Amino acid sequence: MSNPRVVVIAYGNPLRTDDGAGWHAADELKNRFAAPEVEILQVHQLAPELAENLSTVQAVIFVDAAVAEPGKTHPGEVCIAEINEHKVNQAPHSTFHHQFSPPSLLAIAGKVYHARPRAFVATLTGEDFSPGESLSPKIQRALPEFVQSAEELIRPLVKAP
Repeated sequence: MSNPRVVVIAYGNPLRTDDGAGWHAADELKNRFAAPEVEILQVHQLAPELAENLSTVQAVIFVDAAVAEPGKTHPGEVCIAEINEHKVNQAPHSTFHHQFSPPSLLAIAGKVYHARPRAFVATLTGEDFSPGESLSPKIQRALPEFVQSAEELIRPLVKAP
């Protein structure tokens, strides 16, 4: 079996309403992409063990919910951003902390596996992070756009030489 070209890592807590947006998006993406080209993982949080998954892929996409920043972002907003080398170089390289970010995971993959996949973060700004298994109505309505944006990001990465 060949290695995937792209790995999607959806993370968050599916038992905290909109914090599960990444998991919901991953469920939809599983219906649109097949292995072996795309591997889709759903995890509660980023951990150093995931660096191995980045060691052989050409690209990684981190899919998550975001918290609204007053005056900057609003619930239902979709954001796609590429993670540049500067952010990776500024990230902590230690595996001895409890909070991992996409840049810190990429830094570990680079240090341990000499891997430098292209990396992106796709977020959907949430509205409600209280206990619950369903997305809030506003985020449920925004989910198709979020999934479509992620799909449009993945398709050319899968086809790239």
